Amino acid sequence: MTKMTFSELANKRASCRKYSDKKVTDEQITDILKIAMLAPSACNSQPWKFIAATGEKASLIPPHLQHLGFNKFTSDVSSFIVICETKAVLMSALDGKVESQRFAQMDIGLATAHIIFAAEDMGLATCILGAIDEPKIKEILEIPEDINVALVIALGYSNSEARAKSRESFDEMVSFNKWN
Repeated sequence: MTKMTFSELANKRASCRKYSDKKVTDEQITDILKIAMLAPSACNSQPWKFIAATGEKASLIPPHLQHLGFNKFTSDVSSFIVICETKAVLMSALDGKVESQRFAQMDIGLATAHIIFAAEDMGLATCILGAIDEPKIKEILEIPEDINVALVIALGYSNSEARAKSRESFDEMVSFNKWN
């Protein structure tokens, strides 16, 4: 199989909302999370913890992603990656001096991108979920109270054709050296 360039991968990847019953292996999840751990982070703080939810634990999660009436498709997902935000430990020269920046949140976004592109590269489908019942997910996965669950990623094999991407035009979204 010919590997895609990053440009091809980015153009191909889309959120999946129809999953097959084919299971993702622990080895595939391990490979994806090893790539996620390579994501850049401010001062190399790596303010994340990843929890792979499979099997029985994964089967308990969908109701807590559907509590607002969304994400009904998650009932068909057999694996989830739960991304938790831990404390970003910045170098002392920065700590406390850049309060306006949310480095941990940005870093988690970068790790999430690594996860979804690694999965796509392996032929797997993903959907990033932010509308979650955090207390219930923490309870199921025994996550300490003081840890924030940032995102949940549905992970599996797609049971549908990829949807066409809809994006604003380049000229509407990009300018050089000025705001408009």
